Amino acid sequence: MGAGQIAGVLIAAFAVLIVFILAKYRPIVVVKEKQAIIIERLGKYTNTLTAGIHFVMPIISQPRKYSYHYFDTDPRTQRVKLVRKRNIMIISTSDEIQDYPATHIISRDNASCYLDCCLSYSIQNPRQMIYSCQNLPLMLQKCLQSHVRNVAGQLDIDQLIEESGSLKILTSLLQNEATRWGVRIRFVKVQNLKAQELEQDLARKKNAELQN
Repeated sequence: MGAGQIAGVLIAAFAVLIVFILAKYRPIVVVKEKQAIIIERLGKYTNTLTAGIHFVMPIISQPRKYSYHYFDTDPRTQRVKLVRKRNIMIISTSDEIQDYPATHIISRDNASCYLDCCLSYSIQNPRQMIYSCQNLPLMLQKCLQSHVRNVAGQLDIDQLIEESGSLKILTSLLQNEATRWGVRIRFVKVQNLKAQELEQDLARKKNAELQN
């Protein structure tokens, strides 16, 4: 094999290597509006990509990928389902709405019921969210359930039904938790109050008031 042939083989091999690197590592990254991508260089945070076209050094620099899961309510069947997202590199900074499963609560007057809430939030600081929170939707869900139980447990069942404003404090309580994750809570909305024996509980309470 002559020198010219060897050079041709080397050039072809180099071209194949370049194509492989471009296909595997995608050095040209396009980020849309209301999106962000965290870039790490050799495993350490480098910068946050926002809307625009960016060049990412192959092999050395890589987008930080993350996975998460949470429980959601199917709007058609009203059944609880597990939602899983794996190896996501694009972080949405737009407003998100989560319709979590209803939370079981015991009111101050010992009425058992389920409070159905939805939550709206947006990621304000993608870097803070990635490095301080491993599963944001699930952590928000757990925090919301905890605060719903605590707040609703201090109210009577008729207050929960007639004075929905009493639960507006949930937004500020959840915001106190979410600030450390770089997240802004837009609102927490109570959609429904479910109880198998709700009418009986209210009737018993009304009868007790009439007898006193």
